[in-house]
Amino acid sequence: EGVVGLPRQAGGVQPPHGGPGGVASAGPNGTGPGGYLPNPQQQQLMKQMMAMEQEKRVQLHLMEQQKAQLIREQRQQQQQQHMLAEQ
Repeated sequence: EGVVGLPRQAGGVQPPHGGPGGVASAGPNGTGPGGYLPNPQQQQLMKQMMAMEQEKRVQLHLMEQQKAQLIREQRQQQQQQHMLAEQ
């Protein structure tokens, strides 16, 4: 019975392979651990997940740019208000 438990443990480690971490563990030729070649549906899912991650990075970058622009505009307004107050 102890021997049966080991494959179950190994099987329990594999489901995260489908998650974002699983994409990173895939080899350069598209095979995962142990030379496992994902079927076309799994390959498509991985491509979609990678595209979604890329889209998230792009959105985050745009948000950071917008935030920096907003901060610049706020500083300009503060400087203008300060100059007006001095007059």
